[in-house]
Parts: sequence; C-alpha cells; structure tokens
Amino acid sequence: MSLNIINKANEQLDFLCELISSNSLVPICTKLTDSQKNTNIEIMGEHPLKIHCAIYADNEIRFSYFKAKTRIQMRLVINELDAKLFGKEEFFKHLSSVLKAQ
Repeated sequence: MSLNIINKANEQLDFLCELISSNSLVPICTKLTDSQKNTNIEIMGEHPLKIHCAIYADNEIRFSYFKAKTRIQMRLVINELDAKLFGKEEFFKHLSSVLKAQ
C-alpha cells in the first residue's frame, strides 16, 4: 500500500473534518494507516451523518455517506502525476445541505 494514497486520503479527511467544524459541529475521525484500510467520520451528539472512507484499490479511495436512502459517493484517484476527485460537486452539495439541516 502506497503511503502517498494514505496521505492524500488523510488530507481529504482533514478537509472534511474542517468543513464539519465550520458548521459548529464536532467531528470524530480516525486516520487511515497501513493496517487500517477504512474509517468513518461521525458527528458528536445525535447527528445522523456518518462519512465512510475506504481504500478501494491501490490508487483509489472512496468517501461516501447516506442522505435519506441514497448513497452519495466521491472517489479520489491517484496516478503518477496527480490526484483527481470524481463526484465532488454532488458530494459537497448534498453534504452542505445535510450539515445545514441540523
């Protein structure tokens, strides 16, 4: 497992935690490691949001959560040159509405 993909995923986890904190909520998050291939961000208290993060392949991390009964997903794909986020517009649009609804 590449440390690069783990570091990129942890950067994205940090960003998501900062976003949650900026909405006056307290995120609870554990970082990914070589031995821990998936994790969750949960909100302290009664908030229903739970963002799942998992290493899907040697070059792909998936972030997802449920809004109502629909799973919203964003993919972080890393190649030799850069890292790209797929599905980020929908992911953050819905995440923003979930955070503001509480």
